[in-house]
Amino acid sequence: MKTQLEFLQEIIDLKNKNPETEIRFCVNNEELAEDGRWTAHIIYKVEISPWYIDGGVIMTDEDAIKEAIADDHCDDELNENELDKLVEKIYNTQIKYMICVYTGAG
Repeated sequence: MKTQLEFLQEIIDLKNKNPETEIRFCVNNEELAEDGRWTAHIIYKVEISPWYIDGGVIMTDEDAIKEAIADDHCDDELNENELDKLVEKIYNTQIKYMICVYTGAG
């Protein structure tokens, strides 16, 4: 496994190669202290991926994001082909890619 310093360097390298791309942290909320205390986290993964928030849940998987978009529009009386086209259009025009930093309790 990479050291924390190696992960930080990876973030810097990605940002230097993609200066317009924002950095986002994905924190596992199941590992946060319930009483508001601080919890130490370590970085376990860094990647450039899509970023979508669906009802407060952060999604970074393309297929899951497209499924969520389709679910949001399934009542729009569209046939399957029309829905697929709408999902692709929304995904390609509204979903941004971010430098995602995944952390877990350390």
